Amino acid sequence: MPSYYISSMTISADYSIANNTQTEIPFNQQVEAYGATDVSTTNHQLIPLKTEPFEVSARVWVDGAAGETNMEVTLYLKKSGNVVAQEKTYLSDEGTARLTGYSETCTNGAPFTLEVKIEGNATKKTLGSGSTKTLFQIRKYSA
Repeated sequence: MPSYYISSMTISADYSIANNTQTEIPFNQQVEAYGATDVSTTNHQLIPLKTEPFEVSARVWVDGAAGETNMEVTLYLKKSGNVVAQEKTYLSDEGTARLTGYSETCTNGAPFTLEVKIEGNATKKTLGSGSTKTLFQIRKYSA
C-alpha cells in the first residue's frame, strides 16, 4: 500500500470576492502539514519542501445566498506566478468548483497559489469556510 504525505489549507471564515475579478485566496488555517508549507510563514501559498512528483488540487464552495445564482467559476492554479492549470465550473446556485489531479515534479521552494474568478449576477461572491467547503492541498505519494 502506498504511503503519502499531504499539506492542506482552508479559510477560517467565509470570504467575499468581487464579481468578475480574479482573486488570490488568502488561506489562513492549516488542516494537515506533512512535507510542504506551513501557514504560519505564508498564508496563501503551498510550497513543496522537496523536489519530486506532487499532485495539487483545490475546491471552493460558492454560497448561493444574496442572489448569487447562474455563476461561472474559474479556478486558476499558479506555480511561481504562472498559470499551470485552470478549471471552469458552471453553477446554477450554491455549489462546489474543483480543480483536481494536477501533477508535476515540483521544485523545492516553488510556491503554488490559487486564484478564483466568479462571474454571475451578484456584486460580491462568498466562498464558504472550513475544510469541507474550501480546501487547497498538495499530495505526494510514494511506494
